[in-house]
Amino acid sequence: MKINDILPANLQTLKVVLILESPFEDEVNHNHPLAGSSGKIVTNYIKNRVSQNSIIRNFCSPLGCELKNLPNSGLGVMNCSLRPLDETVYKRLYSNTQLRKYHIYIGAFNFIRKYQKSLKRRNPSYQNIENYLIQNFKKRMAVFNQVTQSIIFVPCCPLAEKFLKQCVIPNQHTVFNRIPHPSPRNGGWSTLTGNTNFNNLLGVL
Repeated sequence: MKINDILPANLQTLKVVLILESPFEDEVNHNHPLAGSSGKIVTNYIKNRVSQNSIIRNFCSPLGCELKNLPNSGLGVMNCSLRPLDETVYKRLYSNTQLRKYHIYIGAFNFIRKYQKSLKRRNPSYQNIENYLIQNFKKRMAVFNQVTQSIIFVPCCPLAEKFLKQCVIPNQHTVFNRIPHPSPRNGGWSTLTGNTNFNNLLGVL
């Protein structure tokens, strides 16, 4: 149950990378990020705020589904964790045997999801699992070190902001913080309508 990021074959074409928390059930079923309701929210929000000649204006499906069909897009999508953090996903898709076998990991994932801003976990096992997630994220972020074009990283949850702070971001790239997760249960993007800086940022696409 591992869902890889969506990045173009040629990283030099990247302009913006959205960084979310983790895949949910739709993402697991489609095998890519932003494949469900959150992906649809993102598509509907950004399609009218990108540049006039952007192909994104023609998007209708959830963002991840659209980006999977573009070999070299200016927009990428990553998750902090390649595996779901919400225990609900495992309860729906795993057998009872699997749930018993992986209960420590599932419990840790869900705890990390619920308490995203905590800098240290009291439970050593949970801390070790979060350290693994951070190291994996840093390894994936390292591919951008050789990209000479400027990339704007947009963390879309507190966990993404925290993970990004653990990375060494090259000077040519920037981070745009304080953007909520698109899902209404996590704040939603309906609150961004008056965010001029973010809306202007989308205009580079």
